[in-house]
Amino acid sequence: MSDELSTIKILGGIGSVLVILSLAHWAIGIIGLVLLFIAFKKVADYYRRPEIFKNALIALILSIIGLAIFGITIGVILLKLLFSFPKLLLGFGFGTEVSIIGNVLYPSLKGVIVHILLVFSVLPIFNIISAVFLRRSLNVLAEVSRQSLFKTAGLLYLIGSCLLINSSQWSYLTNILHHTSNSILHNEIEKRSLT
Repeated sequence: MSDELSTIKILGGIGSVLVILSLAHWAIGIIGLVLLFIAFKKVADYYRRPEIFKNALIALILSIIGLAIFGITIGVILLKLLFSFPKLLLGFGFGTEVSIIGNVLYPSLKGVIVHILLVFSVLPIFNIISAVFLRRSLNVLAEVSRQSLFKTAGLLYLIGSCLLINSSQWSYLTNILHHTSNSILHNEIEKRSLT
């Protein structure tokens, strides 16, 4: 193994470990991503296969776009809550502007549903497409380096991306349905007690 390949291996290994440690702090993950992409660039240059780096870069960009859409959507929901709160204190805003679901105030139920659908349709699509591009990059790397573990890693990343998205969607939607049904049940009990 040449010195250049061992340097690439060290950069990729350290970068991968730092990405995993990003659970401790996000800055560690960014440093890890930079090291990983330096390794992707060097290995693409070494084997003269630019699609290795190109596909990995597209995967990163798609992930960032998906996370940005998620962050913006959450921010919009929080801003709507923030601006609807003074109306609630003054006694305005119930009905079309604000709904109460399971003891949680939401600006109009229609707005919340639109935002939830946006998050649960756009973010998974971006993440799965991102995983496909990373898998393509790792498949080419497996082909040129004759290391089938890169191909396996790409497949596992794609499968994990699909499973993580589906499980988080079901968990969140189940929670919303639970709170909605409790709110409806509570309202029905109140109506019957008043009559």
